[in-house]
Parts: sequence; C-alpha cells; structure tokens
Amino acid sequence: MEQRNLQNNIVGLEASRLFARSEINMGVDAFRDSLYAMLKRNTFLNIKFENMLDTLGEMSRTDLYSYLKEWEQLTPLPFYSIGEPELTKVVNKGGEEFFVLKVLVSNNSDYDGIIQMNVLQNGWWYQPMEDPRARKKVEIAAHTSKEFVSVWEEQIRDVEINTMVSGNLPYMIRQSIGNVKQERNKIVKDTIYTLPESSLEMPGEVIVDNEDSTLFVLSTPAVVGLLPKWLDKVEDTSFKYSGISWWRAPLQWTATTNAKYYGKYIRSAYVIKSGDGSQTATWKIPVPEAGQYELYYHVFKDDELRWNDRLQGEYHFRVAYDSEMEDAYINLRKANEGWEQLGTYYFSADTVRVVLTDECKLRSVTADAVKIVKR
Repeated sequence: MEQRNLQNNIVGLEASRLFARSEINMGVDAFRDSLYAMLKRNTFLNIKFENMLDTLGEMSRTDLYSYLKEWEQLTPLPFYSIGEPELTKVVNKGGEEFFVLKVLVSNNSDYDGIIQMNVLQNGWWYQPMEDPRARKKVEIAAHTSKEFVSVWEEQIRDVEINTMVSGNLPYMIRQSIGNVKQERNKIVKDTIYTLPESSLEMPGEVIVDNEDSTLFVLSTPAVVGLLPKWLDKVEDTSFKYSGISWWRAPLQWTATTNAKYYGKYIRSAYVIKSGDGSQTATWKIPVPEAGQYELYYHVFKDDELRWNDRLQGEYHFRVAYDSEMEDAYINLRKANEGWEQLGTYYFSADTVRVVLTDECKLRSVTADAVKIVKR
C-alpha cells in the first residue's frame, strides 16, 4: 500500500509539472475547469492520450509534447528559500481598508523551476479563496527571486507554497501569518517582482540546524531489550527520514520532516521518546566575535499539546560557554511556535554548545535548530 501511495504521488507530481506551463498561460482555475469539462464531455469514452494533449495544448497555447520528453530524463531539482509572508493592513483617508500580502521565494539552484502559491483565508479546511488570484503557478529562473505582492479585501490567514518537483522537503510549505502591520494612505497594485537571488539570511544571526552534520551531534543510542527493539523497528530503507507519530515516539533519535520545522531547504528534525535525560542532542554554534547574544531555539508543537489543554511540559537545555554551564528551559505550553528565546548571554569563546536532553513530561522531544543574534 505504501509503495502504491508513493507511485501515485510521483505520478501526480510529474503530471502537475507537465501541465504547469498550461496553467501559467491560462491560469490554474481556468485550465483545470477546461480539463474537467473535456473529461465530462467524454464520460465513458476512450480518449487517446495524444488527442488529449493536442486539445489541452491548443486551449492553453502550450507545446505539451516538448515537456513530455522530460519524463524520460532525470529531472534536475531546483531548491528554494521561502521567506515568511508579510501582511499589512492599509487604511486610506476615506476609511477604505485593504490588506497587502508580500511573499518572497528565491531559487538558489542552477536549474529553472516552477512553484504554485495558494492564498488561504480562515476556515476549518483552509480552502483557497474563490478569487482566481489565490492560486497561481509561476516560473522562477535559476539564481533569481520572485516577490509576490497582492491586495485583498479580507485578512489572509495562511500562504501555501508548493515547490512541486524540487529538492525541498517537504515539497508543500504552509505558513501562518502572525503579526499584521498597520499603514495609512498607501497605493498598492498586484505585482510580481523579479529580484536577485537571496539566501534570506539576516545579518548578525548564526543558525545551526540539525542538518548541519559537523555542528550537530546526537548521543549514542541507549541499550534496550529485544521486545522494545521489535516494537520500535523501522523498515530498513536508504531514505534518511521516517514518518513518526507523537503517541508512539521512537526509542532512538529519528529524523523526520514537517513544514513547521526550521530548514533552509529541508525542514527536518530529530524526535525521540521522552526519557530520563540521558539522551541528548548537541548544537555547536560558532561565535563570530565576543559580545552579548540572544540565544533562541526553534519550537515545534505536536498535536499532544493541541488536543489536551491541561498538559504541561518543558524542554531542558544546558548552555556551555567559556567555563560556564547553565541550565535553560522552554515551557512548551506558553512558548510560541518558531523561534523562542532561551536567554541572553555574553559569549567570548569561539564555540558555544547547546545541549537538549530527552527529559520531558510530554511523550516526545524534538531537536530542530538553534540560533544566536548579536545585540
């Protein structure tokens, strides 16, 4: 079943890539409406694949056969840096209110690519809005960025970036919009700007992620009995990442992906079942110069906290710098998802070690990323 699901996902991604330029030419909604109408007209009839491509290509003014040839070749994967969406509420002199959404996506690879952006409003299922502008596919050339600026009558809640066939994991990134800025008397139009490539790195920040193999270290797995090993057994695979569940967390540090983790291209973290504090994850942060620094940890909250509002839990850190070793804690109930401050320190040594233990009252502990910001 898992193999069949994987095959279906691959076929779906390849089909999405095949028709991407048709959707760019016609618009996502217009192309899909035309496709569904054609299929409805031919219900219970056999359609030759070539005839379907001819019809769809003529409708969208796209040579689909040239892109079909790419299916037989290895696909070079672009990879993208995705900025956090910014939303600004603008109030003009006459009392007119509207919202301006800005999203920056940068293609940091040597290969051209296509992404799809979905703009979502509030709702249980977060469905895209009826406005056709809420779903669009855009080409992003290698080593360039696109800044999407759009104007909306209602407040936007989430933005979804589908990187399609890419080196990003996961390929679908949904980001919620937190703080809304306020401005007055501003004229804005829908625009897509082409800008130079950007790493989206902020000056004065040093980030160490769990993907940084030379700066991130896990403790040696604990020795457990045969029964726990059997219960915790994961299928042997060459793929680094595994699907996990919070209600039965793995007994050893296990790599997994989630759109809410931190990551430049791969949003991943290591997860382990909570224990007695003997299992650790360690980040080694290079300090560029002596000074006062704020230390942050990237917080992820799983469904355990969401489904039980009485649960309490905190992560226990040890911060080693100079000759000092200090304890630090994050209350996961009170913390915000994303970057949460651990404390402020004066660092003079060239490396700071931040150690996270598996000691926690919740079912699991997640090791993601840390950063320092010079004050």
